[in-house]
Amino acid sequence: MAEPERFRINRPDVIHEILDGELVIVNLRNGAYYSLDPVGTVVWQEVERGSSEAEIVAEMLACFEGDAAVIEEGARSLLAELRREDLVTAAEGAPVADGRLPRDGRTAFAPPRLQKYTDMQELLLLDPIHEIDESGWPSRGT
Repeated sequence: MAEPERFRINRPDVIHEILDGELVIVNLRNGAYYSLDPVGTVVWQEVERGSSEAEIVAEMLACFEGDAAVIEEGARSLLAELRREDLVTAAEGAPVADGRLPRDGRTAFAPPRLQKYTDMQELLLLDPIHEIDESGWPSRGT
């Protein structure tokens, strides 16, 4: 039986940071930046772990209350959108060690939303700091 496809963040072209509880993602290749709501952040964190689609859906079902089919569709839809935007890609190997934060219980599910912004696209593409280290953050030139 074939191993399920796993996902990873498309580094070094994609960097991200949580700012004031909102996940902000920047695609350095095309200059677009994105924001993800807290529901979508769970999907992103699972991608960062190298999880498969089934593992991502399972984590969503563990985190959120609601109709299982709706939660599953929301997770799959967001994952497909992240792939279309070239923010995530297929990963090699096994997932990273379990780095999940403890849950305080399940919260109500709302379909995750990825917001795309292109208003700073030209500025981000002109930015000379495209030398980044393996963590995805700018490094000082030598």
